[in-house]
Amino acid sequence: MKQALKQLLNALDEISKTHAEVSDAANREAMTKAIYQGFVRRKDSYKLPARFGMLSTEGNRLVREALAAFLAHPDAAFRSKDLTPDARRTAFQDASVVSSLGHRCHHYFDAYSLRSREERNAFAQKLLPPKGYLPPYPRKKNYQVGDWFAIPLRTKGFGLGLVAGAKRGRCLGYFFGPLCLSLPSLSDCAGLTAKDAKFVQRFSDYHIRVEYWPKLGLLHDWKEDEWPMPVFASTYWGNIARYPNDDPSVDPELTPATKEELRDLPKDGFAGSGAVEIMLTKALDAAAYEAMRR
Repeated sequence: MKQALKQLLNALDEISKTHAEVSDAANREAMTKAIYQGFVRRKDSYKLPARFGMLSTEGNRLVREALAAFLAHPDAAFRSKDLTPDARRTAFQDASVVSSLGHRCHHYFDAYSLRSREERNAFAQKLLPPKGYLPPYPRKKNYQVGDWFAIPLRTKGFGLGLVAGAKRGRCLGYFFGPLCLSLPSLSDCAGLTAKDAKFVQRFSDYHIRVEYWPKLGLLHDWKEDEWPMPVFASTYWGNIARYPNDDPSVDPELTPATKEELRDLPKDGFAGSGAVEIMLTKALDAAAYEAMRR
């Protein structure tokens, strides 16, 4: 399996050089579904779709060819035939297999979606807090724009987050490493700039209001214009998304754009505060997170 998996990852690396959206969420989901049906379950009637989550016909064709080559590889087609679905899934997620660009399976595929529906439901239940844990949403706002927070990671330790904009319970946040094993302090935030962020995201302030994210405070030299509302890439529709500088809660103004214009922009979307914790965990402690999910 190692040779077949490495061949697939290298093929996707090559596609990424001209089609950066190959690792975007829409395409990851479509490719993961194809691997689950065609390899993990080995569904005899399964046929690869003509379209995945790419922005062009050429991109979809290249992805289809890469997946078809993997499914036809002797390791995938014959040598894994007698393995159980669990064993095939484990082999496909082999973290020792690294592409020529340094990517592992989880860069292009969602390990969670390689599970059956029953397994996904069981895993989701493990992530839920105990019954009665979630307090109601507090009406009183307990933070201001410019506040820094320690973000609890799902594996261990903390990352850092800055509220750069907020209105009606929706925030614009910049999120940072490194992974801190102990609670960071406000001094750990000094010197960080927007360019240092692992990602920027619109998100819900729920975990701030219920004080699940420890507040570190406001730096004395905070300047709002140094933390602007970025232009986002709404790649699913092929649009640029622009929000007002002072309001991350409204619908964006969408402008059609080419994939070259979208390539280097942060991805648009709105996340719950729990989803932000998962995103930052994957950015700072990916190997441990993937191991936890298996």
